[in-house]
Amino acid sequence: AAATRAAAAVRLQPSGPRAAGGGRRAAADRRRLAAVLNGVAWSPFAIGSSPNAGHAPDFAGFVDTDAPLMAEAGVNAVRTYFPIRERAVLDVLWSHGIHVVMTVFYDSGYGHTAATAVDHVCAVNDHPAILMWAVTNEPNYYYTGGDWEADAQAVIAAVKAADPSRPVTVPHGELPPAALAARLAVDVWSANIYRGVSFGDAFDAMARRSPKPFFVAEYGVDSYSAALGREDQETHSEEVALMASAVAAASAGGGEGAAAVGGFYFSFADEWWKYAGGAADEHDTAASWTAAGGYADLEMHEEWFGLVGARRQRKQAFAAFARATRPPTPTPTPTPTCEDVLRVDAGGHTCGARIEWLVRTQGIDRALGEAQVAREFPRECGPCGP
Repeated sequence: AAATRAAAAVRLQPSGPRAAGGGRRAAADRRRLAAVLNGVAWSPFAIGSSPNAGHAPDFAGFVDTDAPLMAEAGVNAVRTYFPIRERAVLDVLWSHGIHVVMTVFYDSGYGHTAATAVDHVCAVNDHPAILMWAVTNEPNYYYTGGDWEADAQAVIAAVKAADPSRPVTVPHGELPPAALAARLAVDVWSANIYRGVSFGDAFDAMARRSPKPFFVAEYGVDSYSAALGREDQETHSEEVALMASAVAAASAGGGEGAAAVGGFYFSFADEWWKYAGGAADEHDTAASWTAAGGYADLEMHEEWFGLVGARRQRKQAFAAFARATRPPTPTPTPTPTCEDVLRVDAGGHTCGARIEWLVRTQGIDRALGEAQVAREFPRECGPCGP
């Protein structure tokens, strides 16, 4: 965890208003992110609780269980949809090498303002776990407050004034249009993408629309199969592995040449409150929406997206995500032994023949013969040395 934390601690520097040379500045911002975002969306609602009933996520109640599980899966960042004001929660996340992309403004229709966003920022902006501020969530799909772009611009400006040290992102629903990508004063672009197990041309298309760093704010799939009428963890784990691998491949190295700087799987845990027509204490099997394509089952059961269940039992996808997002462990090269080089030619005679000659004609111990041949022919017979 310490190594992950040290790498992730390098900040993206906000780019500020677009100006001449903005492309160069965005490239510099991209280089400053030393760690690829290997994240999960985190909204820890207990079974029976729901934001629709006025409840807030129980960050403090779940962090001691969730942070070690996330670290086990290789997670180095969480994306929240509510602000975390409890510093003890941030302390636990930080101790496990986990950063936070924190939403500080969701929708003015919910009473959120630039002032409330700044209040959330100033409450914790000195904490090292905070990596980035998020403003809204796919407002082009769902926004009750009127002109979401005008609201977002005002909030972004206020947040940057309060904390110029951290970047600000707007998680758009799918890729933002090129005109919006150039117009909105974000430092980093992000998008919720549900195209199936492949992202298609999303990474290349976003690179053409904006030189700013980009990450996938949400990607995911559910573990419940409408076709089978039951949970299908096998297919779920296969699809999670494909998507996580695609994000990792697009983000390889996190440097200037990478198409993305990572992504966030949605979501860490099953959330039983998600189905609008259901009860928050029941794991509903009704679909919340239907995907356009790209998945084995197009019916999306939003209460079943987790890598773990609501009671934190690991699904098969938990291990699949961990394998897909971690670089493969290199196979160690075996250290050659003297036996391996006995038949190697060394100046017209094999290493073995030279050793045998010393033992037979000079009457020396075999170990001394091996050491002598290794000294005389270190490149060919070196493994025979002490």
